Amino acid sequence: MDAQVALGKINLLNLIKLGSDLSQPAPDIKCNRLLPLLKIGIIPYMMSTILRDYKIQGEDKLNMNFKSIFIYLFIIFLFVSPPSSMGQSKSIFELKVSGGLVYIAGGDFNRSAEGWSDLRKQNAELYGNSFTSENNLLDWGQELSGEVIFNLNPQFALSAGLGYIPIKSSGKDTTTKTDSIGTSTFENTVSAVPITLGLYYYIPISLKSRLSIGGGASYYFVSFDHKHYREDGLGWWIRNNRNGSGSGIGFQGRIGFEYSVSQSVAILVEGLGRYAKTDGFEGIRERSDSNNWSDSADIGYYFVEREQPGFGWFPRVVGATEEPTGSEVRNVRSAAVDFSGFTIRIGLKIRLF
Repeated sequence: MDAQVALGKINLLNLIKLGSDLSQPAPDIKCNRLLPLLKIGIIPYMMSTILRDYKIQGEDKLNMNFKSIFIYLFIIFLFVSPPSSMGQSKSIFELKVSGGLVYIAGGDFNRSAEGWSDLRKQNAELYGNSFTSENNLLDWGQELSGEVIFNLNPQFALSAGLGYIPIKSSGKDTTTKTDSIGTSTFENTVSAVPITLGLYYYIPISLKSRLSIGGGASYYFVSFDHKHYREDGLGWWIRNNRNGSGSGIGFQGRIGFEYSVSQSVAILVEGLGRYAKTDGFEGIRERSDSNNWSDSADIGYYFVEREQPGFGWFPRVVGATEEPTGSEVRNVRSAAVDFSGFTIRIGLKIRLF
């Protein structure tokens, strides 16, 4: 027992010494580039050492092994860190600006658009009319982002950022009858402003390049504008305009590649995945029609499944002054815009000081 513990301490000291030696700049550039691989190679050595020195024989031994694992991992990241010249920033603060293509799930507003189109199609088919639909859902858009990064050391950094994500969708349904052509058109614009907090971990590749892995949390402020216009082709029409705002918490993870073009500027390519659902939308509804009728109201937005007699149940987002109730609706809840998805973007990182 005492001999095993003593042997474990000797190996621990050997790792510390190895880590200290590896943390010194190597005169050969090729050797410097191999340091990340050496760092990864220490992990299996660490595991084999633990398994050899501490045989798992009961709960106490098992706990000792887990403690040893954390000790060894701490030593690896604390002592076995490549020199700062290997594509790592020597600045404390950095400014990162980026932009690119974003995809979001869309959520209830997409389901509502599809449900409305499906209902009109079934209605047209029931009366022997032809029906066509052209819908572009809330999915693809652009994203702009800015971050201030605080480098804790050459490997770890904290970040605070602000983003802007505008997404647009539109659609048109056409019902052709024997005496008229009726249309239903809509336009949606959804904009999100996420405030982000994150953590970065950097893995050097060469003197000028490195990988970055990160994650964090965000709070999303979301606004939307909805315009719906319907006409029967015989002179009757109705217009329904709505707007609103909501919010929600999200989480994101990212992986990127940076290349330094000078001591103060680096270019980057980054992929980001996110989970973010926003709800609690409230706003204003304004309606009017060809009979000189109009109204305006402060409303909340709800997702419902609404029964249409003879056709079944259809998903809808409705704006109402109070939560919908009754036998003709079910699964009522606050309407949500789902920003879960991914972003691919490029940008610049400017080292400030």
